[in-house]
Amino acid sequence: MIEVKNLYKIYNQHKKNEFIALNNINFLINKEEIVLLKGVSGSGKSTLLSIISSLQKPTSGDIIVDKEHVAKLPDLHASNFRNKKIGYVFQDFNLINSLNVYQNIMISLIPQNLNNKQLDEKILNVLDIANIKHKKDELVSNLSGGEKQRVAIARALVCDADILLFDEPTANLDKQNSLKFLKILQIFKKLSKTVIIATHDSIFEQSNLITKIIYMENGQIL
Repeated sequence: MIEVKNLYKIYNQHKKNEFIALNNINFLINKEEIVLLKGVSGSGKSTLLSIISSLQKPTSGDIIVDKEHVAKLPDLHASNFRNKKIGYVFQDFNLINSLNVYQNIMISLIPQNLNNKQLDEKILNVLDIANIKHKKDELVSNLSGGEKQRVAIARALVCDADILLFDEPTANLDKQNSLKFLKILQIFKKLSKTVIIATHDSIFEQSNLITKIIYMENGQIL
């Protein structure tokens, strides 16, 4: 499903302030696995997620997703790859505060040129899955942290991506909402999603749905 091979990410290469963010990363994630990238802040987890999703390009190495080499796709192809294959939930959610919940999710569907009925069906379905349909007309700026996360999850699901990436999903949540997120993992399992969660939160070790833990430190796998 996802194979990472000899991956390096070096910022300011060959300069005095050169920084090796990822150092020879190799691993394989099978379809429908729920995997933790575990490590403290600065260990390279977010950079790795960003490269897997083609938001960044590596300095060298390769990423193969469903037999497609995606590490250095041209920007337009990378955008198409993300739209079809990747649902990304950022740590700060990256929602548009001036739009309501429904509109935030609809933006992801613009490339598909759907009619109003199709849009409504897809959006209401994922709002229901994420348990946030009752807030569909609410401005995002009025939502709590837990509610914003559920909107971001709905947005990640709406294009029916096979792969869901989460960057520190519990960092901005209290314990109660963090436990609610663990329950959402059960939904991802039923939907046959492949999930990668970058985190330093030990709460995920309470879940028996985690199939693999990849420990990272200083840009390397331990």
